Amino acid sequence: MLVRTSYETAPTWVQSVALGLAFGAFWVLSQKLLLAHEWGTLASGMLASAVYGAVVGPLTAKKRRLARTEAGLDALPVHQQRTALRAARGGPAPTDPAIRHAALRLAAQRRDRILAQRVLATTILVAATAASALAALTPSPWWWASAAIFAGLLVSQLTETRRLHHRITLLQAQR
Repeated sequence: MLVRTSYETAPTWVQSVALGLAFGAFWVLSQKLLLAHEWGTLASGMLASAVYGAVVGPLTAKKRRLARTEAGLDALPVHQQRTALRAARGGPAPTDPAIRHAALRLAAQRRDRILAQRVLATTILVAATAASALAALTPSPWWWASAAIFAGLLVSQLTETRRLHHRITLLQAQR
């Protein structure tokens, strides 16, 4: 949880590099394992990760900064921001009313975002799970791993709203 909190408060370039590396690793492994390409795809993976990190990293960082600003985290010191970010996800409710209120707003923002995207995200994840399961019928059994990942994301998408509702209730009850 500390790594995730540190990532959310990290500078834009750190988020860009982290996203690029994750995407590049996914790209190379998917090309090698799922499509049975040679390790020469490493160069294309490096290029794809650089482009992905350069484009998506700043967009993601901007979105996170906007969410933190809307939740009122900018008014808090950095250590209290990290406490609020952690409290929005889990653990005991903070005793400090300012931190608890910021955590409550963060959790409510996340719930509202998930509810707004729920139909589209669920549709995409169901389609991706089905497509991966169908592709697993080919000679490459690695597609089952892809199907399992998409199914896990689907379950997470469907259960996150309830978890956030319970979190919001806990944070509100501590007022």
